[in-house]
Formats: sequence, structure tokens, C-alpha cells
Amino acid sequence: MQITQPRDAPRVLIVSTRAGTGHVKAAEALEKAFRRRYPDFVVKRIDLLDYCAFAARQLYGGTYGWVAKNCPTFYGYLYSGSKSVQSAHGLRMWFDRLNAASFFRLLAAFRPDAVVSTHFIPANLTAEYQERRRHDLRVFITLTDYEFHPFWLVTHGHVEGYTVAHQQMKHELARLGVTGDSILDAGIPIDPVFMQGKDRRELRRAYGLKETSPVILLMAGWNFRTSAVERMIDHLGMVDGEFQLVVLAGRNRELYERVKAKQSRERRIASVFEFIDFVENLMRLSDILISKPGGITTAESLAAGLPMIVVDPIPGQEEANSDYILENGAGLKARSLEGLVFKINHLVADPARLAYIRENIRKIARPDAAFSIADAVARSLSLTP
Repeated sequence: MQITQPRDAPRVLIVSTRAGTGHVKAAEALEKAFRRRYPDFVVKRIDLLDYCAFAARQLYGGTYGWVAKNCPTFYGYLYSGSKSVQSAHGLRMWFDRLNAASFFRLLAAFRPDAVVSTHFIPANLTAEYQERRRHDLRVFITLTDYEFHPFWLVTHGHVEGYTVAHQQMKHELARLGVTGDSILDAGIPIDPVFMQGKDRRELRRAYGLKETSPVILLMAGWNFRTSAVERMIDHLGMVDGEFQLVVLAGRNRELYERVKAKQSRERRIASVFEFIDFVENLMRLSDILISKPGGITTAESLAAGLPMIVVDPIPGQEEANSDYILENGAGLKARSLEGLVFKINHLVADPARLAYIRENIRKIARPDAAFSIADAVARSLSLTP
């Protein structure tokens, strides 16, 4: 990439890892925030795995997703067990270092003033590089879920700042020895578009939906099985009263085609979408979200003021995200398909309950998180008051 700014323009490298989509989406949100707030900065966003050897790409890019989707119980066991297994840290760092030669060459060539990492692997690698090669490099780590896992704690090199989703995470990091002034309770970075106010009625008209009938948004993330989503849709047919179902199939073409086929038989399936770039609009116009509680999805739904019914969270960080929603009265959890129908019936029939949940959401939503993090990085470079 040709850089046109002068060399004294601050350089920021944003690094994610495609182990799940959330880390990448957080990095994209940060890039947008930097480019809008600090247009003179030289900003570069990369995926670490594009600069790693095949072994690392396969392990982190492929194996992680397969295990989380197909063996969630085993994944949960690994997630929980690794919280107390400190002896494996050195072995993992050796493996990561061995496979990241191209990443180290990028750091040497780009010479960033600050590196913002949305995954713990590049965070650890960058901090170690800083310790060995360049002590004025500022390292920032942005956590993308509502729970802190010890893998995110950097033990080599200096970390300028950790950004976390809420106060309890800040407390946990402080208990592990991280100084309080280097921990920013900023929230999880999401696309700045979520800061824009939009009229729900106008959005519904734009997407061909009725203004007076409740809208239920079903988001089938990458770790949803097609058959599980189909069963959910079939059970929603037992919900009493009128509603409009909007289904987001994402990159699952098979699911998209199957739901489209159901649409002719179930009049309450209003719209079906594949992968889109207007999730924020669908969240704004909806009354209820049915989804797994990924970190970014959770943060986006809160920013949109959208009550969520959590279904089938993966053991580990998704369970922690679910707990955060429930503890703050920002949503409900359905442990079965029958429970899902029951909860939707009650929410659709009780607008006051939905309004109460929306008020709770308003208290914890952080739509400006990406800008808060960008500002913190700029302050560390002595560029803002």
C-alpha cells in the first residue's frame, strides 16, 4: 500500500485474527473510527493469519471454527480448562512466534507508533516484539467479549492499554496486577453506523414491513446449524398473535434457500436475507432478536436498543455474554424451543415488558466504543487533550 502522508504522521496498525468473525468486525469498526476522527493518521488493518505460516492459519482459522460449531461441549471444556493452565503459555508463544515471521517483517517495515489488537495472539506477539526490538511502540488490546480470559493477559513487553466491555472486567484485570489507569472501560467496538438515530417506522416502510405488527429478527450466525434454525422457524409457527419474522441467513446459502421455500407456507416469514451490510437497519426496525450471543452481535443489539432472546450459547465466552445480558435485564434466554415460543408469546403480548427491557439496554449500551478507543490511542500519542 502506498502511503502518501508524511512520515511524522502517526501510524496505527490494527490487527485481528479470523478465529470467528467478531475479532475482524471489531477491527473494521476501529479502522472506520480512526479514519473518521483522525484522517491524518496512517492506518493499516490486517488479519494476522495472512502473515502466518500454513500451520497457524489452519489451526486458528479453520480448527477453531470447526470445533466451536461441531463440538461445543469440548470447546467449552478447552475454554474453561485453559483459564488455569499457565504452563501451556510458553509452548503456544513458541508456536505462534515460529509461524509469524512475516508479521514481524511487517512490523519492521510499517513501523507503527501504535498497534491495536482485537485478538490475544497478535497482542502477545506485538508486545514481545516491542520488548525485544522497539520500546516506543504502544500496544493496545481490545477485548471483544463480556468476559476476561487469561489468554488476553500479556506477560512479556509493556501494554499501554487494555480496553474492556464493562467494569467487572476492569476489576478482574486489576486483580491480576494490571494498573487501573491502563484499563479503559470503553465497550466493544462496533461499526459507527450504530451511533446514528433512525426512525423505526421509516425503516419498516423501506423494507416492506407493516408498521403496527411486531418484528422478530432471527440471526443465524456462522456457528448455527441449518437444521437447528429450521426447527426454530417451525416452532415459531406456534406463537400466538401477529408478528413478522425477518431471517438473516448470512453466508449459509442452503439455509437461505430452505427458508425461502418455507415462506410460501408460513405467511409470517416476511423477509429472508443472505449476507448483508445493513444489519444495523434490521436491528433498528425489530422488536425482538433471536440469536446466539456473540460479542459483536451482543454489542450491536445493545446499541440498537434491541431486546435479545439468547439461544444455545457456545460454552465459554458466549455463555459469559449471555450472563451479562441476563444480569442487566437486557434480554431473556430460551433453553428449549418450547421455552422460546413461551417467551416470545409473553413479550409480544406485553409491550410494557419490552419497554422495560429497552430501558435497561439504554443504561449499558456503548455505541461509541470504537471512537472511545481511537481517542485513547491518540491521547497516548499526545495528540489529543
